[in-house]
Parts: sequence; C-alpha cells; structure tokens
Amino acid sequence: MNKEQFLTQLKKQLSGIPKKEVDDMLYDYEEHFTSAAAKGKSEEEIVNSLGSVKSIAATIKADYYIDNADGSFKPKDIISAVFAAAALGFFNIVFVLGPFTGIASIIFALWAVSFSFLFSGFIGAFLYTIAAVFSSAVFPLLAFQGLSFITIFFGLLTLGMTGLFMGIGCFYLTRLFFKLTVSYLKWNLNFVTTRRL
Repeated sequence: MNKEQFLTQLKKQLSGIPKKEVDDMLYDYEEHFTSAAAKGKSEEEIVNSLGSVKSIAATIKADYYIDNADGSFKPKDIISAVFAAAALGFFNIVFVLGPFTGIASIIFALWAVSFSFLFSGFIGAFLYTIAAVFSSAVFPLLAFQGLSFITIFFGLLTLGMTGLFMGIGCFYLTRLFFKLTVSYLKWNLNFVTTRRL
C-alpha cells in the first residue's frame, strides 16, 4: 500500500467526523510521510510502521468523540464516545460497553420512578381536589378506608415531592455518571493505545 492508498482509506474510515477535523488529521499523516521519506524510508515501509488503517481510524474516532463528550452532558455525545471506544476491540466491548449499559439502565430506571412519582402525585392531588369540590355525591366514594380528604391530598403531594427530589438527585447522579464515564474512556483510550505501541 502506498501513501495515496493509505490516506484514501483513512479518509473513508473517518466518516462521521467533520471534514475540517479529517483534513487536519490527514495533513498530519502527510507530514509524517514527508519527514519519514526524507530519512530514506519508502512509502510501503512507512505504511507498515503505522499499522492497520482500521485500527488507526478507530483510535482517531475514539479520541475525537471522547474529546467531544468531555464537559458535555448531552446523552448523544456520551453514547457516541462509548460506542467509539467500544469499537477499539473486544476488550472494550466487555469493559466499556457492558458496565456503561448496566449503570445507564439503573439511572434510567431511577428517572422513570422519579417521573412516575412526580406526575402521579401532583396530578393525583389535583384530580382528587377537583373530584372533591365538584362531585360531592361521589366524594364519599373517594375516601379510601376511612382516610380523610386532607390525609389523601397530602399523601399525594408527598408522593409528588418525593418524585421531584428524586428527579433532582437523578440530575446530579447523571452528571456525575457522565463525568466519570468520560474520565474512564480517556484512561481506557490511553491504556489501549499504549498497549499497541
């Protein structure tokens, strides 16, 4: 494989990354070819010393998406970084994608419980109040096992407030999870690239 073939394949493998970023990376590799050729190396020798185009592209993509996710709290950026890191090899599918999916599922479940408590509590209190005010004939049927209107109303409000506080907790937990995920991905990328050298 010569320089042009290498750069063409690398450009193709880097699809999904903005053109300006790809152009900068290709320029760096062209510079590498120029400096190595000045030392008397052939294009084939340079390509062989660089390694597989696929693994180079996977590393570049992982680095790009992890940097993009750093400081971002958008789920899309974090998920892109995780999948880019998982593409580095089987080791990463097990030790990156597996734990991320497990922990993300738990956090998602906590968000679901938070929203269900929040809406069922506040909407339940609102509907219960409307029913009590406008339907005095039905109201006795709305009392559960002898509980008073006030008890039921404040019970529903407490459920809604529990959901609200859970939501606040989930927000900070999610931010912490994203931050720790990016830190772990950076460490993982460094570990994988160091092992390849």
